[in-house]
Amino acid sequence: MKNRFLLLLISSLFVSSFTLAQNHQNCNHRVSFEKSSLSDSLDVQSYHIFIDSILWDTDELYARTDISIKSKVDDLAIIPLELMNLIVDEVKVGGVQTDNFEQVGKRLIINLDDLLMADDLAELSISYHGTPFHESWGGFYIDNQYAYNLGVGFDIEPHNLGKSWFPCIDDFHDRAVYDVTVRVDDPLKAVAGGLLQEVIDHGDGTKSYHWHLAETIPTYLASVAVGDYVIHEDIYEGIDGDIPIKIYARPANASSVEASFINLKEILAYFEENFGAYPFERVGYVGTSIGAMEHATNIAYPNFAIDGTLGYEGLYTHELSHMWFGDQVTCASALDMWLNEGWATFSALFYMEQVYDIETYKAEMRYHHKEVLRNTHFKDGDYLALYGISHDLTYGSTVYDKGATVVQSLRGYLTDEVFFPAIKAYLSAYAYDYASSENMRDFLTDFTGIDMAYFFEAYVFTPGFSTFVIDSIQHISGDEYTIYARQKLKGKEVFANSNKVDITLMNNDWEQFDVRMEFDGETGSQTFTIPFEPIVAMVDLHENFCDATSDETKIIKETGEYNFEDSYFKLEVEDISDSALIQVSHHWVAPDTPENPQEGLTFSDYRYYEIDGIVPNNFQATGIFRYSMTSKLDHTLINDVFDSLVILFRPDASSHWHGIPFERTGSPFAGYIYVPNIQKGQYTLALWAEEFVSIKEEIVIRPEDYLQSYPNPSNGRVFFELMMPEEGSLLIFDQSGKQVDSVFIQAHQESAKWDGRRMPKGSYLVRLINKNGIELSQQKIIIQ
Repeated sequence: MKNRFLLLLISSLFVSSFTLAQNHQNCNHRVSFEKSSLSDSLDVQSYHIFIDSILWDTDELYARTDISIKSKVDDLAIIPLELMNLIVDEVKVGGVQTDNFEQVGKRLIINLDDLLMADDLAELSISYHGTPFHESWGGFYIDNQYAYNLGVGFDIEPHNLGKSWFPCIDDFHDRAVYDVTVRVDDPLKAVAGGLLQEVIDHGDGTKSYHWHLAETIPTYLASVAVGDYVIHEDIYEGIDGDIPIKIYARPANASSVEASFINLKEILAYFEENFGAYPFERVGYVGTSIGAMEHATNIAYPNFAIDGTLGYEGLYTHELSHMWFGDQVTCASALDMWLNEGWATFSALFYMEQVYDIETYKAEMRYHHKEVLRNTHFKDGDYLALYGISHDLTYGSTVYDKGATVVQSLRGYLTDEVFFPAIKAYLSAYAYDYASSENMRDFLTDFTGIDMAYFFEAYVFTPGFSTFVIDSIQHISGDEYTIYARQKLKGKEVFANSNKVDITLMNNDWEQFDVRMEFDGETGSQTFTIPFEPIVAMVDLHENFCDATSDETKIIKETGEYNFEDSYFKLEVEDISDSALIQVSHHWVAPDTPENPQEGLTFSDYRYYEIDGIVPNNFQATGIFRYSMTSKLDHTLINDVFDSLVILFRPDASSHWHGIPFERTGSPFAGYIYVPNIQKGQYTLALWAEEFVSIKEEIVIRPEDYLQSYPNPSNGRVFFELMMPEEGSLLIFDQSGKQVDSVFIQAHQESAKWDGRRMPKGSYLVRLINKNGIELSQQKIIIQ
């Protein structure tokens, strides 16, 4: 977090503007000022930003900001504010012009003639001009008769960029109310946060648009956009009354607004039901060249996403959820950014429970979590804790993607009956304020009566993941059974405590009985009264937690191929007389290995499989296991093309590993292992070193190895499983043979998504081609 620097002067006799200037010149500005928190000694009550003109030819801004600011301390002699790249022309204090100010780097220092005491107000008016700052993403943009801001930057430190277009206290703590008045040439419009108060026609071909936002926000959530916009207006009937919806789109996108935002009201209603009343006066989006950014009531939303389809529905939902997580309650610092972005990423999946169905949500979260376990530590360079992320990773995969899975695990840990009331209460308690990870932890502890310290320590403050496996179930007597479980670790070294493990027990009649096991540390046991003799015990069947396992459960009623896509497994069922229940767990941790391993045999240290379920007597199937060195699955195992890859099996945790018959297709680096007559138990990949292998096996690649699609049929959201050695494309053709879409595929990419919900129902042909246009595989998919 920023270093705390209290701008408290005991007496004006000790500090003059001259000595202050000298200090600025002689100190390291980055340490003494950029890292300080001005809101320790100052509290802005309100901003009124007047944009007088924008010079489109020179990209210059001419503006004035009136600020009402309160001192938090006695004997305050200076008011330091932040402003980037813009030149201050005039400063007034209490309506009186003063020359006693200076700009030093990103600081505007205003020296006061009279000291301020605690709770005293100062009224400032600051006029300025210049070319506003922006980086590749973030800042203030003036481009081709459009101007807008994005309130944060990825590169600048700190990330806040209110300072790019008005003088301010630019941190996460200081909150104020806002007025924005912009004078523009007809037919341009200006839109900002809050409600439009008036439009003044100056009679000279210009108009001024005055907006007022009554709820307090930090500077990075303030906004403005100027351009030729068409307004789409509607009303949402919220739980606390009607709320206007205003979506500003460029003329080229205006006809697409209604179709793209068709589910907006339903999403709003679902968020209100679960998170509390919508916390602002307006629901708003404005089209921008780049985005998206959760400006309060005036979300900057990229023009390309207003395309008349539902392809970007998750994006506008993510930004909408920020009105609760990030805008109503703001993270206390960039170190707590998961409280903004992790919760918004979760919400962009969670809404699917309502708009679609719970199975769609589970499938999306399952895929999302699998990608976190596979990719996030590579994207961000290591396994990282959610809290305390370095500046360059504030907006990285750990914060967004892992953050969403931690929210899902928190939901499972507390259960829905406790989670949603607790989150509503948390948002209400910290409304229009900031909160830290510790604040959330302590509030949830107090509200629920559940000590959340262990959960937050394991999931928020510690890197990596845990997973939980059942070692055995022992019958004690009567209906009493003891379950023995174990915790395994991925990317962490310390075992979590106060673990809650959901276990579903079943008998041959498919009766289910759910228990929640609790234990500390690596191993635990607990005795339960179970109303039948369990033959199957499945961990987290209802997918309440996101631990270091990707698992899927399917009911199988007939022969055919079944794709457990997020577990890297397929099942070819050859014979079945009655329904079978199959759970495939892909554990992202090392399997148990023998104390005295066989010479020349190396076990995977990264993952293993577990297959469980209830199957009829005549059930016969082939298990198909995916292996890959290039897609972050077996990169720690496969490193020599002359080594021989094998698969090992054991029926349970108390048994020894042994070899089983199998066939392999693909290359030495990626492909499939076929195990006939698949059995319940655990499977792991291993390598025999070259000197222990007398015959080099022949490997073939089948066309179907390159491309698999699921679900098929689908509602239009289709996932593809790929084995792609080079760059290529997925080409989608309709029934007439016309190409209707394409998806670029990178070399070694293993999965892809296609959103075909905008397409007519029917059958489509998907062709996978390489960069030379040669077809590798094709599949027919059905949208229904």
